[in-house]
Amino acid sequence: MLIVVPSVIGLLYNYIRSDSIDLLRETKIIEWVDDTELSGIFENDSVSNIKSLRTHQVFELFENGKAKLIDARDEWDYNDGHIQGAINLPAYDFEINNPNLSDLDRNSLIVIYCGDEECDLSKKLASGLMDIGFKNVYIYVGGWFEWLESGYPIEVSESK
Repeated sequence: MLIVVPSVIGLLYNYIRSDSIDLLRETKIIEWVDDTELSGIFENDSVSNIKSLRTHQVFELFENGKAKLIDARDEWDYNDGHIQGAINLPAYDFEINNPNLSDLDRNSLIVIYCGDEECDLSKKLASGLMDIGFKNVYIYVGGWFEWLESGYPIEVSESK
């Protein structure tokens, strides 16, 4: 009884607040993009599921300059090292009025990554971007550590 009453009060309070927490969240399914589909991702009109890319696919997009890469990790991790040319948009601090969002075309191809496949920040950020109208959003599940291990181009930023 001591647990039930405060729980019910908390749920009711959450329900009436204007900034309440969603208790039931829509889950987006993650699918892998096949290599044969890679060339077709530029014409993607609407994505209902989050699609994932592998390291070699992201590198191909990177080499051709066909995608905007977004690092979903915090600023400190980003400054310690990130994929060359990637912008930092920390998932934990995602806001619609973030200045980095104003430079992004909602129809451009966006690839989001974080640390590795154990990290969910890229999925969280991808979901948030899709919710506000970004159409061609993909995640790079291997993330920073797999990119680094592959020896692909990286850069380090100066701390602010």
